[in-house]
Amino acid sequence: MATNIIKQLQAAATQNATLAGVTISKAWTWCDTFHGTADALIASGLIAADQLPGQPNMPKVSATFYNGIRCDDRRRRVPRDLGYMNVSRPATGKKVTVQVGISANEAKKRRDASNAELAAQLDARRAQQSMLTYAAMSEAEFRETASNLVMSLWLVGSADDRPRADVYPFELSEDGADKLLTALRQVMSIISSAPLQSVTKERENLLKAQKDKAFQSFLRMQCIPSAGESHA
Repeated sequence: MATNIIKQLQAAATQNATLAGVTISKAWTWCDTFHGTADALIASGLIAADQLPGQPNMPKVSATFYNGIRCDDRRRRVPRDLGYMNVSRPATGKKVTVQVGISANEAKKRRDASNAELAAQLDARRAQQSMLTYAAMSEAEFRETASNLVMSLWLVGSADDRPRADVYPFELSEDGADKLLTALRQVMSIISSAPLQSVTKERENLLKAQKDKAFQSFLRMQCIPSAGESHA
């Protein structure tokens, strides 16, 4: 992998620029992502032909490198910095994806921008939700509200956006983060597809019952008092 080629491509890239058949995105907070055919990526100098998954002695779908050396041990976490590169090749289609790590300063800049954008979105949602009552929500609005709550937990387990030591002193272990994301996927599938039932009528009836003094008095009379006690 030629580092100068990567720097050239990164410098030429805007948010989604195309150069020599390679599409470059800087949307991730920890890496630059390159998309293209295997031929285009090899011709650009970004990867070598023998680094493509599916080649002899290579994984079928995805291969991770650090400073140009393939990392075989999946139990060992590979630092996601300037030395990181992952090449993935889907089972179908011709597009290949290459993720290349970025500097710590650039990663922090992107995280700060991402966190600021997320905070602004959350403020906007809170402002919008404060104007709504839960009773007036449609099913779609209710699901979106629940999904937003789950997404705030999702960030805790996401390795890409998890808070770093410069902000918080702790983070989930890789195993703990995987377990959380697995559970949240199940929660999100329930929120997205499970049948909903209205509780508006039940709430109305409950409030009426609470205000009905005769009914409340009747309920108290149904209680069996202990010895020496009254129904009061």
